[in-house]
Amino acid sequence: MGYVKEQWMLGNNPDPKRFEDVHTKGGWYRREKRKKGTKVNPVLKKNVHTMTESLAAADRLIAKLDPWVRDLELVTVRMNIAANFTKRYNITGKADFMLMKGLDLQPYRKLDELLRAPYRVDIVKDEVIIKIDVGERSLELTHSIATEFYFDAVILWGNPMEEKGLRVDGVESKLYSIKSKKAEKCVLRLDLPGKKMPWMVLLKVSCLEGNELAINTRHYGMKIVEVGGNIE
Repeated sequence: MGYVKEQWMLGNNPDPKRFEDVHTKGGWYRREKRKKGTKVNPVLKKNVHTMTESLAAADRLIAKLDPWVRDLELVTVRMNIAANFTKRYNITGKADFMLMKGLDLQPYRKLDELLRAPYRVDIVKDEVIIKIDVGERSLELTHSIATEFYFDAVILWGNPMEEKGLRVDGVESKLYSIKSKKAEKCVLRLDLPGKKMPWMVLLKVSCLEGNELAINTRHYGMKIVEVGGNIE
């Protein structure tokens, strides 16, 4: 079982002498109790070192995305990104984004739970093109005073293990009325970086309440929808 928001969601502890519930910034999880004096083998030591580097890389990535993620509940996202960096590094000796496609940046309110409009991501020559079929009931919202919404497409590229190795760019759609029944196609285009440069593309939907961004995080969703490239 992974992280959960509240301790009671873990259920009854089947063996309190063997298992313990642990609380972190990312939520609660259950693990087997660690025995005192247990020696750490060399492989585990290496993984711990790699994970430390991966956490630093995850922090750099999140900091680069700050303009788009500051209104999200990231919870376990930092650890998930770091874990993917570690897995990729252990396999290839390099850290890129190849294992991150489909990762939601707000686990408790996923993009596809909010956005009901169908969308597709295409790579055409040196471009990433996102097409969204906007229309009636594009968003899944109940008991909301939200009036409008819009999309962001963001591309992040570079070497996450370098201190200043990441770059980011984004485009924003026009505003769409939540009450509108008009069928429209929203098209967002992003230029790809060099062929050997690792990259990821994210799609975000945000809601407005009148002239202000919505306060509640359930009015936002963001997801990594495509990845590519590699580090030579």
